[in-house]
Amino acid sequence: MIAMIADDSRLNLAHQNLRSVPKTLVNSFQEVVKIIDVSNNTISDVSFLRSFKNLTSIIFDHNYITSETVFPYLSSVRILWLNYNHITTYSDFIKHLRSRFPHLKQLSLMGNPGIPQCREETYYDYLRYRLYVISCFEELEYLDDRTVSEHEKEEAQRLFGTPAFEKYVSKSIPKVFRGAINRVREFITPSSDERPYLI
Repeated sequence: MIAMIADDSRLNLAHQNLRSVPKTLVNSFQEVVKIIDVSNNTISDVSFLRSFKNLTSIIFDHNYITSETVFPYLSSVRILWLNYNHITTYSDFIKHLRSRFPHLKQLSLMGNPGIPQCREETYYDYLRYRLYVISCFEELEYLDDRTVSEHEKEEAQRLFGTPAFEKYVSKSIPKVFRGAINRVREFITPSSDERPYLI
């Protein structure tokens, strides 16, 4: 196994066929690592992350993260990528992420079976998902591959700012919701190369 620490305090464990992160590595690097990349492994247990107190970025793409995965509390984390895992539902999972990573600025969940895609046939579901996630993270700047706009933040707070509206996350969309989504639709930034290379 090859573990690399880059100049930017990044621990690269991608493509190592790992089912877990060895304790020896955790003990060796827990004080210095700010960015950890464990993408393209088969890791499901994320408890090792609690030892990295200075983490700002977590790349966990292509692993075995599910909707029931329990993350440790890490208030220093600003960037979390969980693309192409096994997340089948998002409402409770997003609440959990909010309680564990309260200061996220960038969250990416693309390619999971429970995350709606930005397609014509699933567009309302996609926008409902997007507004719900935005409502949960006040500091969020990027969700998946798109910038979070101020207009989206306003609509997200209006729709999900009170518990009464959270029931709409997993149910059919009422007329008031469709109206809000239609207003937001034109403000969503198209997917492009503008996504910053923060990690």
